[in-house]
Amino acid sequence: MSEEKSLSVLLGLTDAISELETLEEKLDELYLLNERAAERKYRENVQLIISSIDDLFRSNYSLLKSTPYEKRQLFIESINQKVDRIKDKVVKVNEIKQVEFNDRITHLKLLSNTRFDEKPLQFAKECVRYMYMLSSFEIKLCKLLDEPIVKCLFENTYHTLTNARNKVVIAALGILKSAKSSFINFLLEDEICPTGDEAATARLTKITYGERMKLVHISANGKPSEPRYFHSKQDLLAEAVTLIKPVTMDERLEGMNDEIVIELPLEELKNIELWDIPGLDENKAIDARVKEIVESADVIFGIIPHRERLRQSFQEYMKPHLKINRNFDQSDADVNNSAQKMVCFIVTLIDTFTVNNQTKKSRDTVLQELFDTFKDEMPIELGSDVESSNNFISMCALDTYAEELCTLLHKQIEETLLTALSEQYRAIIAKIYEKSAKYDHLNVHLLSDFVKNKKGLITELYLDLLNAQFMTIYPKFNITNNKLGESNFQVFTGNIVTKDGDTREMAAKKIPLKSFNIQEVRYMKSLCHTNIVEYYGVKKSETEANMYYLIMEKLDSDLETYVGRKKHIITVPQISEIFGQIAEGLKELHHEQLIHRDLKPANILVKETNQPLFKLADFGLVHCDPISFAGTRGFMAPEFVNKNLGPITEKSDV
Repeated sequence: MSEEKSLSVLLGLTDAISELETLEEKLDELYLLNERAAERKYRENVQLIISSIDDLFRSNYSLLKSTPYEKRQLFIESINQKVDRIKDKVVKVNEIKQVEFNDRITHLKLLSNTRFDEKPLQFAKECVRYMYMLSSFEIKLCKLLDEPIVKCLFENTYHTLTNARNKVVIAALGILKSAKSSFINFLLEDEICPTGDEAATARLTKITYGERMKLVHISANGKPSEPRYFHSKQDLLAEAVTLIKPVTMDERLEGMNDEIVIELPLEELKNIELWDIPGLDENKAIDARVKEIVESADVIFGIIPHRERLRQSFQEYMKPHLKINRNFDQSDADVNNSAQKMVCFIVTLIDTFTVNNQTKKSRDTVLQELFDTFKDEMPIELGSDVESSNNFISMCALDTYAEELCTLLHKQIEETLLTALSEQYRAIIAKIYEKSAKYDHLNVHLLSDFVKNKKGLITELYLDLLNAQFMTIYPKFNITNNKLGESNFQVFTGNIVTKDGDTREMAAKKIPLKSFNIQEVRYMKSLCHTNIVEYYGVKKSETEANMYYLIMEKLDSDLETYVGRKKHIITVPQISEIFGQIAEGLKELHHEQLIHRDLKPANILVKETNQPLFKLADFGLVHCDPISFAGTRGFMAPEFVNKNLGPITEKSDV
């Protein structure tokens, strides 16, 4: 067995650090402490661990910060192992000491998991990069829509796409004294916006790129002042304090509708608008302008101190922008053109937290309760808890843990932007293919000709967009040469790595472009149910032209094979369970007003666990309003063959 390396060795330090040695020594001593030892011994040891971590941060923070990220990862892995084995001993001390101990370990984790070379505004640069990447899809979509019959149906969409802006708008908003300006300064890595214990932002402030440091004061009537240029950020801050942070009430009232524009020669701000907005409950006179800015924003930071409750004014501003899955009304004359916004809640001033002697609630408990309140009151998918959420981040006022913010935001940016465009395109396709009854006969005829002539382009553009989306969500994947099966198309095994680092098995159906039915993808994307096969995405082949893979979860067999193996031992309750699960899957399908049209044992897949799961699969013939003959003979309802027997409805699947 190899000898356990010391914490100093793991960090690659050549000179001993006494605080680090003390920390390691006390962690090991607590582990070796006899179970029958007095409570005083446990308390003393835990206190020494807490003190050694405090001393370590106080004396060696800069050194640890400059230590390579990979070495800090080895360090925290060892710390985690040591902490795991003393958990049952830490609980022997009083609750306040437990909270302090856990807080210090959390600080070590933050220090170890932070990439200090990351710029806080790196996520903004990523936004711009993805915006330009999306523009190539938007250009192709514009060309597709540039046909008289289609352009008239999607006039607003066409106008939006052809007039797409070339900047990313970021807005920070919250209640009075929520540390919004401190957060903006954190992003800028400098003191640009006025801060303080009292309310500091009385005027709307826009920060953007400029070749020189410049400040312009725009009055309520829209007239800009003469630009003021600065040689130092200290001089700029002094002027900003004068204009943005009025001292007297008269000064505040006089310029409450004014705006301040600051330009900085900061590379990360190119094509970026960063807005610092006064407290939402502070200045009702600018409500309309604030809502206008928030409506135009691509990224919204909702800032709230840990000690605050979720105020009504905060909810009113945020709720309209939290619809993650937008509902496209395909019967309207146009589809929803609103770009999907990325929303992130930042809990500030977390380093000022102190344990309440009455409630004795830890910082983690308080954060979780605030998180639960957000989940209950705000229409957004936050995840199951604080730890796993990408939309709910706690931050200190002084420590610049940029990587935590950047990493979490990077996980969302591409997916959010690509999802917005792909959903918009999905709605356009739905409208083109599912010709509404309100169109007159001529329009239906013209649309049919358009689809016939442009089918290849429509399909290729949509699949390429889905391919970009898949590569964003699952950058780590592997499609093997092992065949899982073959019906109309070959199916191969493979695996994907999720955002959480979990590896999942997948099935990849290989389909040529000319044979790809985008209806199947459209409908699979909209379905999410235990008894329906899970869709992961579409991947374009890197070795074969015009070839794509439909990626979905891998299951163990189909119903026909499963029953064939179990026919002599299967019981009546098991048969009832099979039919019950199939019925649940159909119920979800029919709830979405879709008809499968090809339900048969080969299209019901099985996950063979202790409690087998049965899932509907193969959505190639699924339709919301089927009128054509389709299905497999021997499994079709009579009305599919003879229209005189009645209309095709969801009952036709049963």
